[in-house]
Amino acid sequence: MQQLKIGFRGRGLPRREIIHQSSQRFGRSSPSFKRSCTCASTSTDASREHAATSDLPRSVLVIGKVWPERSSSAAGVRTADLVSAFQRGGAKVSYACAARTNTYSDQLRDAAVSVYTCPMNRQQAFAAMLKEVDPDVCIFDRFTTEEQFGFMVKQLSPRTLRVLDTQDLHCLRDARQQLIKDGGSITDAMEVVPDTSSTMLLRELAAIFRSDLSLVVSPYEQQLLVHQYHVPSTKVALSRWYYPEPIPLEECPSFHQRRHFVTIGNFRHAPNMDSVEWLAQEVWDKVAVELPEAEMHIYGAYPPKRAMQLHNPKRRLHVLGRAPSLDLLYDHRVLFSPLRYGAGVKGKVVDAWWHGLPVVTTLIGSEGMEWAGEGSWGGLGGAVDSSTVVSDAVRMYRDEQLWEASQLRGRELTGELFARTRNERELLAVVDEALALREERRGEDAQGCMLWHHSNRSTEFFSRWVELKESLIEKDIVDAAAAGEAGAPSSTESPLQAVTAAVPKEGRRALSAGARATEVQREQQQAGAFAALLSASGLPASQVQALQEYAENIHQVAGFFEAALLPLYAHVHALQLADEIRGNVGEIGVYRGRSFIPLCLLLTETEVAVAIDCFENQEANPDGSGVGVRAEFDVNVDRFASLPPESLRVLQGTCPLSG
Repeated sequence: MQQLKIGFRGRGLPRREIIHQSSQRFGRSSPSFKRSCTCASTSTDASREHAATSDLPRSVLVIGKVWPERSSSAAGVRTADLVSAFQRGGAKVSYACAARTNTYSDQLRDAAVSVYTCPMNRQQAFAAMLKEVDPDVCIFDRFTTEEQFGFMVKQLSPRTLRVLDTQDLHCLRDARQQLIKDGGSITDAMEVVPDTSSTMLLRELAAIFRSDLSLVVSPYEQQLLVHQYHVPSTKVALSRWYYPEPIPLEECPSFHQRRHFVTIGNFRHAPNMDSVEWLAQEVWDKVAVELPEAEMHIYGAYPPKRAMQLHNPKRRLHVLGRAPSLDLLYDHRVLFSPLRYGAGVKGKVVDAWWHGLPVVTTLIGSEGMEWAGEGSWGGLGGAVDSSTVVSDAVRMYRDEQLWEASQLRGRELTGELFARTRNERELLAVVDEALALREERRGEDAQGCMLWHHSNRSTEFFSRWVELKESLIEKDIVDAAAAGEAGAPSSTESPLQAVTAAVPKEGRRALSAGARATEVQREQQQAGAFAALLSASGLPASQVQALQEYAENIHQVAGFFEAALLPLYAHVHALQLADEIRGNVGEIGVYRGRSFIPLCLLLTETEVAVAIDCFENQEANPDGSGVGVRAEFDVNVDRFASLPPESLRVLQGTCPLSG
């Protein structure tokens, strides 16, 4: 991807530390920017004094949905920075993840973090890991991770303090997103408060109430939890980003040494994708008319096809993909990020201020960062419609006096809100306080105890059901193979009957017996024949080996493969090696007719597709199946829709999907 030569590159300017990584299998090589965040507590002075005299945690376990990618998303930066903060506090930090190890897990090892792979629904392996780590504190990187692993931590290590890092409130972001999609305004989005009709709200609140402590990134979200949803204030701590001391502003490039607008953000994060589309479709051309010398530079990891299609040099609109370094913020005059929805505090805004760059955004973009009108903030952050966004961008780009005042105020707010030393100290204090008062607070926490009651533990029961089901499938396959009847059931009692008998009555209600029995039977029949299918497929040896490696590394592989689909897998594998689709085998799929097809899939007018176990920001369906980020599924749909006709015919011919 072509890089534009822009602006002024000051000699001797500090670079946020960068780690260059080698390519990983089926992945990308990418830089990773090291920076830090921490938490600010609302504890009283007395409690802080108590915390200061207590022992800090000796062992901290972080459980993540994925290995943290510093260079790809603010969420990855935040999780990695929490690891660093506890390390600097003297704790031994371990990181556990269900994903396969990769260059990002290697990066953690290089930073003296113990790394563990803990497949979901494998309690024995998880128990062994937990015994080895013996954590004083366990941090879940999002509420879905708490749903998957929280009950095991409570059962196997009851003394461990369970901390949920909310990142941002998913239920708030989801409610705002839906409102915008339904035609609402930014003002409407700012006023929406999720109610109990929101399944996302109920799940997220349940995880918060079950945890001993939850970290939130925005004062608004802290107040929402405490006052609207009545979460005890002792269970919620304000957790902001933290930044090292920047260079003095006089050493940064000046107004006249900078050119052009810039925005940056992971395209897998739906608010970023929406912002870029709104910018390109309704906002930029109006700005460009007023500023014929200015260009718009859009950076972000994992741009889908529909984002790259917005690239238009004639309009001076450049979509440039992953940022090579945050240093590029030194070159630009304005960070322009017109967000229509979202939640939390925006890392891109603080990055801009740290680099001496004023910001133009909406009320969504400035939320939680002290916006109180012009002059109060590091830019203009009060827009609620496209016309105001346009006028704010033009003013900031032209008005040197406004620009310099905004630059100064942004730098002041960086120190006031996001200073590393102070915020890190308060993070350790609030966790230490929660550790010291753990038993007392648990004894007073009626809501939390209620949610641990057996009748409210559906996520635990579902996880236990899956573990039992899969272990029985594996046993049946081994027994059948030993008897010379690979794939046949080894007992007259069905796996579903055995599993259901082992699950408490209260946990059975969410299970669909017919669908589960059909799935189990299909998996038994297909799993034993997979090796034979590969050997008889006629595929090149390299492709056979790749598919075999996938099968060995995904414990739920039973039932994924059919002979007619092997050419399709090989075809998609080639696309993946070319870095043109997202996800791994067994992580993307559709349900249709008789087949569960991993990897991709082409949609036709008569097909209904659902992404299963896809991407890093996975949520869950009511039936327990996972659904990946829609924007990421669209990447694959777009990719297949753009294939030449002969490829389309091959794909359609190998997909046994009934209409």
